[in-house]
Amino acid sequence: MEIRLLNVDRFSTPTSAQASNSSVLELKQNSVLTSNEIHISNIIRSNIPNYSVYFQVVTSHKLLTNTNNTRLVHEEHALSHSLLTYNKCGQVSTFKDRLFKCDSPKQIIFHSIESYELILSSLLLINKQQITYLNFSADNVFFSKHDKPILKGFEFSLLNDNLDESNIIHKIQTMTDFSYKPLEVHLLFYLIMNNANTLSYSLSYEICEHFVNTMPIVPLLSKDLREKMLNDCNVFLRRYINKPKTDIIKDIIKYHSTWDNYSLSVLYLHVFITEVNVFSLKSVFFSKLVGNLLKNISVNPLVRVSLEGTLTNYCELRNAELDWLYVCKLPHSKVQLLQELLVL
Repeated sequence: MEIRLLNVDRFSTPTSAQASNSSVLELKQNSVLTSNEIHISNIIRSNIPNYSVYFQVVTSHKLLTNTNNTRLVHEEHALSHSLLTYNKCGQVSTFKDRLFKCDSPKQIIFHSIESYELILSSLLLINKQQITYLNFSADNVFFSKHDKPILKGFEFSLLNDNLDESNIIHKIQTMTDFSYKPLEVHLLFYLIMNNANTLSYSLSYEICEHFVNTMPIVPLLSKDLREKMLNDCNVFLRRYINKPKTDIIKDIIKYHSTWDNYSLSVLYLHVFITEVNVFSLKSVFFSKLVGNLLKNISVNPLVRVSLEGTLTNYCELRNAELDWLYVCKLPHSKVQLLQELLVL
């Protein structure tokens, strides 16, 4: 059996963010994803005060016809596109660019800690609106002129109250980046894209091997931890061997509330573990923070902590760390090495 594998896409290098003090216009083909993005945007704008501080969403949209905006699109394609307007965010920078603007260890560490907390809080905001982002990556985070992280790209987001097999299948079929997705979402990909009616032992093995070998933070983990992760993958997937695809999908959907926290934890484990290794950080704060994030990327979704629980744990750690003087004494000579290792 020829198995369709996921492409390896580790931490990519996003293009430069747009610098603009006006609304952002984007031409998009009319599709289920475009309609979903508009709908999710409406929920965010209607229910989250000051939403533009945290998110870039669609504020208005206009169906292009043969009688309007023909300058933007060829006339024969006009009926299949819409012009979307997004809220303005001012001067912005990408996740990578903002991190690389820090020129001292203190700036880098405090920026990474603060941005993690702010993004975690933003994800919790939409989670309370029964929205699963499902599109978190370094490419979809940028920083405003006020140095606040802003999330964009809600076309793949899920409404938890309307989550069913057909909904998740369409998202998986159109999604291209699984770098920040947990094992069970990878399983969905293999079942759907390989048109498999069930999970076989051979497919289960292939999924586990490919998942662990292509996971972005695996090179930062010890050999023992990598071997444990591979074993945990096989143990977790065993429960789905020879089960009908419909039953597997129905069970996996139950874990959707952990997916955004998983994705955030993958990105910031890359950042925090690299900082710990480069600067030889010995603080209890970083040791426990990395431990908490490792729990959030557990292969077993039942082990992962909720967004709210993670924020509570983080705040307790932050408030318990009373002495940050050691950060000011870290060698500037290692900044370049850190930036080279943090190629996202």
